[in-house]
Amino acid sequence: MGRVNVRSASWTARARTACGLATALCLGAAASARAEDPAILSAYFGLDEASVPLVHPFRLTCADGDRIDGLPLVLSHEVDQATIEPQDFLVHTQSGKTLQPNCATTNPAGEEDEDRTVLLLGELGDWPSDPPVSVEIVGEVLSEPESDGTVRSFKGLVSPAIPPYTDGPMLVMAEIVPNEERELSEAEGGPNCPAGRTLTIVRLIWSGGVSQFATDTSGFPPGRGAELGPAQYGRITVDLLQANGEVVKIHPFYVGDRDDGDNNNDLCLDRNGVPVAVAVRAKTVTDPMNDWNPATEIEISK
Repeated sequence: MGRVNVRSASWTARARTACGLATALCLGAAASARAEDPAILSAYFGLDEASVPLVHPFRLTCADGDRIDGLPLVLSHEVDQATIEPQDFLVHTQSGKTLQPNCATTNPAGEEDEDRTVLLLGELGDWPSDPPVSVEIVGEVLSEPESDGTVRSFKGLVSPAIPPYTDGPMLVMAEIVPNEERELSEAEGGPNCPAGRTLTIVRLIWSGGVSQFATDTSGFPPGRGAELGPAQYGRITVDLLQANGEVVKIHPFYVGDRDDGDNNNDLCLDRNGVPVAVAVRAKTVTDPMNDWNPATEIEISK
């Protein structure tokens, strides 16, 4: 599976240098620079010829028959859902075919603070005979307005190469959730980070939907495992920048944003500091086809 490690070199050295200068620089160093220019960060062939009723009822209208393909795109900026139409996207296959999805939606990652993933559904290629290799945005798909009113266009962008169908999901982006966007549960065990213990939340965005490895693979898609639990928490490590410039490694005590089947996870942290990077060990989560993730390490955007 060997994917490229996307974390830049020597974060610890750079963080310590910055924090040695001033607290403001320390906080500024915590945020990896988010590209100003819009981009497609990843495209992922998540489902091939899936049985429509077992995937999700709302997708019935997206299939020509009783089978459907699914391909999520992760975008660099939150997208204005009203500007998304199936004809805005073209899927290019290995043989040179150009295919148009039947549906394009931000569901299931359609919450207001998540809408950076567009799921394409329809006939999008076949594994292994003619898989999709890239996605092109040909319509005027727009970002949500930024605080200064800036709106960005994704038109004309082409995705990175789509990994082989048998590859598992990769961590694409990580960001600190602002306090005003937090959704908290009253106690541990709820759908979100627990209110009493959570100090910081880091949102992970994967190239495709993730869950635990499914031991019962009798259905289709086979990877319909449980939400992440303590065994997975210990395989996720966050680098936490301290006020003195030291970087300590901690594990989330809980993972929120549960029970919605999307490609977002909230890491719940109970120690003070600025999260600057996250690493996930190989074989921690699987996609809907029960394919394991590769080892992934990425800097955290603030």
